Amino acid sequence: MSTSPERLSAGLQVDDLLRHLRCPRCAGTLVRVEPDEASCTVCHTHVRCLDGIWRLLTDEQVARYAPFLESYVKIRSREGWERNAAYYLRLPGVDKDDPQAEVWRIRRRSLRVLERILQRRFSSTQENWALDLGAGNCWLSRRLAKLGFRTVALDLNTVGRDSLARGQLYIEYDDLQIHRIQASMDQPPLTDNAFALCTVSGAIYYANLEATLASVYRILQPGGILAITDSPIYSKSTYGLQMAQEQRARITSLVGQEPAPLPGGDGFLVWPNLKSTMEQIGFGVQAISVARPLGRIRRLISRVLAPGRREEASFPVILGQKPQ
Repeated sequence: MSTSPERLSAGLQVDDLLRHLRCPRCAGTLVRVEPDEASCTVCHTHVRCLDGIWRLLTDEQVARYAPFLESYVKIRSREGWERNAAYYLRLPGVDKDDPQAEVWRIRRRSLRVLERILQRRFSSTQENWALDLGAGNCWLSRRLAKLGFRTVALDLNTVGRDSLARGQLYIEYDDLQIHRIQASMDQPPLTDNAFALCTVSGAIYYANLEATLASVYRILQPGGILAITDSPIYSKSTYGLQMAQEQRARITSLVGQEPAPLPGGDGFLVWPNLKSTMEQIGFGVQAISVARPLGRIRRLISRVLAPGRREEASFPVILGQKPQ
């Protein structure tokens, strides 16, 4: 019986992806045994692709992350993140009166800076693989795929419209290829030196920072770029802790119960710690402000006039480059 061109093409795409994946249990090589199933050549663990998403969490990880995911999905729903298809197709553009307008304003600015950097540093992206770590609903994965990167979207959440599941909309609407995998951010089951680019938009503070940065360094090619965007960054941990307490109180009021602990992060970043950790791992580090001059002046005036007031977070684009 002959194999249809469509089925053959799909199989080749899976094989191509599997070359960049590793067994989540033992880091062995995965080989395709069915169009939607792969097996580890070392420990014989089987992983499956369900609803277009490769499930690469071990049973232990599923149990570990379950309380956080249950809480996270509930919070995101109450905060109004789940919308119709038209809303997601406009992202990062939203109406001025949108409840999350400020979040998306920051992300639009970060995206403009990031796209200029990528267009300058990657003259041809056809053979370059990009990882969107903590991809959420895949809005940034979509942008990377449109730029020509062979894109992998990784996240824990696969439930609801504001999750990896939403990536299917972009795949079908734009006729894009976005590989989606459910896996841990700080222990991504990915091959060494495989990716030219790793982006993390509004997500790295959820996971263990040192473990996540070390994993990203491992999977980046020599000369590869890490771009951290849309994460709240403070000059001192005191300010971040104050913000985190305010957030917990707000969420508790909103959903009627305290949010579950984060999988490993603090919910914010501290610039001296972030910079030193990246440098110790081996990254060359650069911070690029996306704030307008008036915004920076306003923050400085606020510090002078109200020295006891909590510092406002900044949201620069942080670049880390792995040495050649």
